[in-house]
Amino acid sequence: MTFVAVPELERDLGMSTSTALLLLFTLPGAVASLAEPPLLLWADRHPRLRRRLVTGGLALMGAGLGLAAIAPTPWALGLAMTLMFIGNGLGVNLAQATLMDLWPARREQLMTRWVLMGTLGDVCAPLLLAVIALLGGGWRVALGCVAGMCMVHALWLASRPFEAPTDAVAHPRGEPLDEARHGEGDGGHDDDLSMIDVLRMGLRNRALLPWLCAVAMCGLLDEVFVAVASVWLEQAFHASLAQRGFVLGLATFGGVLGLVVLDRALARGVDPRRWLTFTAAASGVGLVVWLAAPTLAWSAAGLFLLEALVAQLYPLVQAQAFRAHDRAVVVEALQGLFAPIDFLLPLAIGFVADRVGVVSALLLLGLQTVGIVVIARRRALAPGP
Repeated sequence: MTFVAVPELERDLGMSTSTALLLLFTLPGAVASLAEPPLLLWADRHPRLRRRLVTGGLALMGAGLGLAAIAPTPWALGLAMTLMFIGNGLGVNLAQATLMDLWPARREQLMTRWVLMGTLGDVCAPLLLAVIALLGGGWRVALGCVAGMCMVHALWLASRPFEAPTDAVAHPRGEPLDEARHGEGDGGHDDDLSMIDVLRMGLRNRALLPWLCAVAMCGLLDEVFVAVASVWLEQAFHASLAQRGFVLGLATFGGVLGLVVLDRALARGVDPRRWLTFTAAASGVGLVVWLAAPTLAWSAAGLFLLEALVAQLYPLVQAQAFRAHDRAVVVEALQGLFAPIDFLLPLAIGFVADRVGVVSALLLLGLQTVGIVVIARRRALAPGP
């Protein structure tokens, strides 16, 4: 919502684009990356408090967005967005980890559905903003509406049954443990360990670390790719803002289609790692084919198919990371240590685009597919513990 409304935010609060991105993404993300790991590890030690922490996180998201809606200055907006990011870490990431712990045998399919819901949210956000604008409202009204939705969701979830894994009942669904849970440096659930020790042991987990790297790689063909792809469409085909918006919006629907296909494939019992290897390799080929498109129409079709493939990578990779450790919350906390990649990546890609060219930047982003293929193949062929 906030990224779509960046031009209006800049005008109303007197910000430059760089300041807007700093206060909307970089600063809140940096603070949240420091706050989330200890909060998540504390939640892991107190599983019976997860309902309160998740609903509290959702409420904090709502409060942050509500404050952003009435922010009088740029720095007040940045503070509000920081609260929203921290609330997201509890309200969303902790809920995701809880779901993964409760249904260990269905992680790939549940992650696929989780990402599908998020993708539908990406589609709905600009549409909601457009409807509010047509009715005479602005970005403040839109953020206020989303803040209200978060509050209502928190209240609704607080009244619902909320299972959480406990030490006494590690797997209430009765599924078997995965292969990677035995050995490889996981460590048991030892409350005597400090948070630093838990993180250190997780980083020594030979099964987990490659997948954490793969999860970090998934950011390459995400928001940064969309920004660089928009520049490429303008340079290669002189596409207007409206045309670029249509092409990139169509690509989002391609991602939805890809996730639906993945969900059906997993339901039929495909091997997740083989599917991941194939999809990552096909994404790399698809990127090169898309760059060779001769017209804007062909480019739109190619980007639709490319996003249908790329959208399937993150849920599969994230599920494998969860499979490599016996506590999903610890995995979420460890991923926070890789957050600087998200902050530094746009700078590096922008430097390559300015100095070498947009095509080189896009091909550099395509290294995500190569890295995931290598990791998936190595983990698939590695002998079991």
